[in-house]
Amino acid sequence: GIACIIAFAASTLVGGAALAKDLYVATNGNDGVSYASNSEASPWQTLERAIPSLQAGDTLYIRQGTYRPSSTIQVDSRTGVGSTGTQSSPIHITSYPGEAVTIDLASVGTFIFIVDLHYWEISNLEFVNALVMIDVGGTALETRNITVRNNRIVMNRGGDNAAAVKVGNAANTVVDGNEIVGPGNGSG
Repeated sequence: GIACIIAFAASTLVGGAALAKDLYVATNGNDGVSYASNSEASPWQTLERAIPSLQAGDTLYIRQGTYRPSSTIQVDSRTGVGSTGTQSSPIHITSYPGEAVTIDLASVGTFIFIVDLHYWEISNLEFVNALVMIDVGGTALETRNITVRNNRIVMNRGGDNAAAVKVGNAANTVVDGNEIVGPGNGSG
């Protein structure tokens, strides 16, 4: 009886820890790769495929190159797209160590919109042609504990809603150590 309970508890803990993993995206990757099969040798190709797949505790390493998202990436608890991190298992999106990553937002303006999800960190990336690099918002549920750190954000677009980091209904959003280059163009 007790041995079975202990064995079950141990397998549950190991199974939970196994969900958090290092994941990869590379310009020569393949979006057909499953979450379970994603590895440094078998990365995804697009950020649109990679980011909604992240789970609590995951780190997404973006390999060297220029990425051009074709749409704003929206992770939203209300639609079931994307996961929430936790204090002990946040979700990280960062460049692969020692590699330069540029995310060109000319086609979309906004990189990511995080709604009612918690404990996400975006760091060590360069964004160009940005209108809004990250939009953090929510409903009554609220978005919490989003960190935007050590990015370079080139704001060379303008308009009424231009902002490197746009924060709506959110708590504990940390914006730290970013280089924001502007002033943009246009009016608003």
